Formats: sequence, structure tokens, C-alpha cells
Amino acid sequence: KMIRAGGDGVYGAEILKGAGFPAAEGLYATIAALNILDNPDAKPFVDAFAKKYGQQPENYSITAYDAALVIIDAIKRVAEGGKEVNRANVRDAIQASKTKTLQGTVSFDDNGDITNREVSVFQIHKDDKYPLDEVLHQYKYMGAAPQSS
Repeated sequence: KMIRAGGDGVYGAEILKGAGFPAAEGLYATIAALNILDNPDAKPFVDAFAKKYGQQPENYSITAYDAALVIIDAIKRVAEGGKEVNRANVRDAIQASKTKTLQGTVSFDDNGDITNREVSVFQIHKDDKYPLDEVLHQYKYMGAAPQSS
């Protein structure tokens, strides 16, 4: 039996709609983000997003939101520190970030890479109790992929 898997391009409502069931059943997908959609701390964001946009967010929606929090925090720190708000100063402030976000505290290593690198693994399992294109319920979180240093 062959394992069918893909990266973040196969994680989303488009695959559920396009491939449909039974074709999508059992497919593995990975995303370069923490799986926090079902985390109670993210619930207010998830609910507000669904209300505003009429659909559940995906994990990358939270990643984008958190990225904005890091940038806004960096700009505030530069301005409050009396420095000119320019590209170099904001970049340096981002590099020094330890910003509390929905994913936890975001910080960066000496290379500018996020220190909490995680790849989440999901598998599609049809759940008839929910819309068949709803990512939150049709993709089951399998765990984090092992990371090398």
C-alpha cells in the first residue's frame, strides 16, 4: 500500500473540494506551522475569524496574524526607544523579538530563523458530522514531524 503525502499545497479546503472523497481519504499533508486551531488559547481568534470571513481559518492564518504581532511589537519598541522607525531599526528589533503570540513566544536565532520550528503532520479522515470541505474537522492532526538541529 502506497503512502500518499504532500506539503502545505495539499492542506486546505481546495483539496477537499477538488479531490473529494474517497480520493482524499488517507492523504497526509504537512504544514510548516504549529497546529493550534483547536487550542483553547486560539479559540477567540478562530471564532472571530470565522464570524468575519464565513469560514474557519487555517493554521497559516494564525501564523500570518502572529507575524503581524511581531512586526507591530518591533515598531512600537523602536519608536518607544526613541530611534527612527526605519527598515534597519525595525529589522534589528524583529531579530531581538521575544513576542507573545497565539503560537507562544516568538523569537529568532542568529540566522534570523524562528526558534520554534515545527512541521505539523495531518491525515485526511472523512467526518460526515461536518462539512466535507472544513479543514478543522476533515484533517486530523497526527503530530509534529521530527526536526533536526
